[in-house]
Amino acid sequence: MVNAPTESLVLDRQQPHPGAPNNWKRFFSFSTDHKVIGIQYITTAFFFFLVGGLFAMVVRGELITPEADLVDRTVYNAMFTMHGTVMLFLWTFPVLAGLANYLVPLMIGARDMAFPRLNAIAFGWCRCLASFSWPASLPPAAQPRAAGGPTRRPASKTPAVHF
Repeated sequence: MVNAPTESLVLDRQQPHPGAPNNWKRFFSFSTDHKVIGIQYITTAFFFFLVGGLFAMVVRGELITPEADLVDRTVYNAMFTMHGTVMLFLWTFPVLAGLANYLVPLMIGARDMAFPRLNAIAFGWCRCLASFSWPASLPPAAQPRAAGGPTRRPASKTPAVHF
């Protein structure tokens, strides 16, 4: 072994990953790094966690007194339905997907995901656009203001099908 002096070595480390964003605006724009996309999933899911928490606060505020004095009965049903939907589909599943996107490549020793561009497009198009446009996509009969819990018709109101 040779003892080489380490004082003269200069390491040029600009970014931890080639093409990694260097400011927060670029960090939350298009990136193919699996860690950045995982953090983007978790960050957008946290926004919907706050929205679902707002719905829960309205529901809990209505339950303080027996009378319906904070919101109307249909608004209460809508808040209850939207709280469950937002917390399940826009908080729980995206956080799990974000953690998996961040951790699985690190756990298996891969440098990145198998298809990094597809991974980035899946976040941008599927996750963000679907999350912000899903309330407008509900048909008028399935709007949460007319539903109590699930947004489907109860089995007692559905006509029987005879074969």
